[in-house]
Amino acid sequence: MQKTGLLGNHNPASQLLVLLGIALVSVAVFSFISILLANPLFGINVMANPGIISQFSNPAVVSLLKFMQTLQSFGLFVLPPMLFAFVYYRNILGYLQLNVSFTFMSLVLIIVVMFFALPLINWMGEINAHLKLPAAFAGIEQWMKSSEKQAEQLTKVFLNMNTKADLLFDLLMVAVIPAIGEEFLFRGVLQKIFIDWTKNKHAGIWITAILFSAMHLQFYGFVPRMMLGALFGYAYLWTGSLWIPIIGHFINNGAAVFISYLEQHGKVNPQLENIGSANDEFIMVLVSFVFVTGLLFLLWKQRKMESEISLL
Repeated sequence: MQKTGLLGNHNPASQLLVLLGIALVSVAVFSFISILLANPLFGINVMANPGIISQFSNPAVVSLLKFMQTLQSFGLFVLPPMLFAFVYYRNILGYLQLNVSFTFMSLVLIIVVMFFALPLINWMGEINAHLKLPAAFAGIEQWMKSSEKQAEQLTKVFLNMNTKADLLFDLLMVAVIPAIGEEFLFRGVLQKIFIDWTKNKHAGIWITAILFSAMHLQFYGFVPRMMLGALFGYAYLWTGSLWIPIIGHFINNGAAVFISYLEQHGKVNPQLENIGSANDEFIMVLVSFVFVTGLLFLLWKQRKMESEISLL
């Protein structure tokens, strides 16, 4: 890839620092904007009463938190990679490989992979949830549990959907913006930086996947989220199009939101979203693993065949 922007000749470490700086400034600006708009839009003066945002029983506060989450997600995940790509390459679509087409088969495979992966992901989450740290790290473990509890409480509040309008907004907040923004940032930029830094595609993918999971600050879901990050990383590597991991990410998050909505309205069994996590569902988990592995192999095989054809 020809590097024509201001950062074209910078090493990966410098690029990483520039990206971090852009992200910190951007999220700070959008956070400040969300606070300024809180009073005129929601009648809540956050600067005068910061503690009010913890009152989850107040519908206006919940609406404000969703608004703030949406703006901050845009400021942290969507805008910084685009600015970095422009400064680095002068071509946002080209650098992020959003102008790279993908085959219909790649689209089908990533959709099927995400649905077959659900039992496996839930099983890994259940195993991860029961991990214990050594006694010497009891204080850290307590902090992790407290953070996890707060995150679960906020997630429950956010996913309380009474109307279809609530469903659509939650899909935007939880599925659309994270799928686009997080893939822009992690696979579109960070994965490139770490592959260039380590000179190893696999190392770049797994380092990025670890950071992707750590960023969520939900420690008892670290392993399944890291594996998802790696899956998206390889899907990006093998297809060459960022749209494939974006679609996979959207399906993963969107399915969780949609299933939660259906459960709340009595349309599906409440245990559906936990499929694969029970002790007696090991066969289902094994089938999930076999199918996901097979489907990913097909995705890799298709990329290999396309590369061979292009050399003819």
